[in-house]
Amino acid sequence: MAASKLDRQRILIVDDEKIIRSVLIDILDMNGYDPVPARNGQEAIDMMRNAPFDLILTDIVMPKATGVDVLRVAKELDPLYPVIMVTAYPSRESVRKMISLGAADYIIKPFSVDTVVVTIDKVLEMHSQFAKLLVTRDTTLEPGIDPLTGTFSASTFTEIVKHEIARCQRLDTDFCLLNIMVDSYRTGVARADTLRKRFAEVLLNAARPGDLIGRTGVDDFTLLLPQTEPKIVQVAFQRGNKSTEVWNLRGGLTRFPDHVDSSTALIARARALCQKARSKDYEQGLRILTPAVARVRV
Repeated sequence: MAASKLDRQRILIVDDEKIIRSVLIDILDMNGYDPVPARNGQEAIDMMRNAPFDLILTDIVMPKATGVDVLRVAKELDPLYPVIMVTAYPSRESVRKMISLGAADYIIKPFSVDTVVVTIDKVLEMHSQFAKLLVTRDTTLEPGIDPLTGTFSASTFTEIVKHEIARCQRLDTDFCLLNIMVDSYRTGVARADTLRKRFAEVLLNAARPGDLIGRTGVDDFTLLLPQTEPKIVQVAFQRGNKSTEVWNLRGGLTRFPDHVDSSTALIARARALCQKARSKDYEQGLRILTPAVARVRV
């Protein structure tokens, strides 16, 4: 028996071509989804602000507002909003940009029915699994969010990295992990917790859409940076940061798939490199947070 209209997941279809919208509506309707069309990016943005959707499927090149604009607004509304981009002109650079902004996947025109359905199914399943990580299923289990800093807990972040590895293997893309330790907690417990909380706020405010932050140790955080080359990690965390605090930082940077291919091993490698970054031999003057200068080992 087919699912009722109320049981169907609502998918916003954004495309300025009527024929493409009609084809996608038919595909999604036949496969048990509830498609909702938008004629351009601005119409989609207005609809997103008025009501939530389970997933957004958007073209990139459109009048009034582009698919990238739609993606940015979606991530402002909900950092976990699943968005699939549709493009007729894929390139490694354009894919890198979409993923770095938080896109869950992309579809290339002209597309087949199977491609659309399989991609949507995979993204929704991954989003469902990811959402479950954030819910405490038992009071004896560690919650998905670290209560002090508001970043992901260590166990949840490890699972997130695991899912990101699977996504990158499927899409043939990459990501960086940056572990940061702050050497300014040599104080009382209460004061140290205040500093940890403040530093986490700085990181969260400076992160781009799609970047994820986990507290992976007592005094350190690890950042997952999708589609980010090591040489531009600096740019990712200078953007939007207005802090005037000076932090004594050191970091360890690793990249998938260049190094190990398990989430625990990747995080452990970034932390180990961070520990080694104390040596002056590896000081590169990477300005992660203005005006702090960190020693980072890759």
